[in-house]
Amino acid sequence: MRDVTFGEMLDVDLAAEQDFDAVVCKRRADGAIVGSLAAFQGLSDLVGCMKRGHRYTAVIVKLGRTACRVHVTRKLA
Repeated sequence: MRDVTFGEMLDVDLAAEQDFDAVVCKRRADGAIVGSLAAFQGLSDLVGCMKRGHRYTAVIVKLGRTACRVHVTRKLA
């Protein structure tokens, strides 16, 4: 993983990738993309909400050598 730590809070954002939108996680300190959210039920709903202006954060809850698990919540105001 790209220099992330257990419990770290990341910003969730949309990134256009050719003909589709990708949901990416960015490190707060420098805005670097450290990963993407993929292959889970509700991903298209999340993209739709983000396109309507809702913003989200992700907290790393499990960290492995090649992947991590995050908990995503909506930012309030």
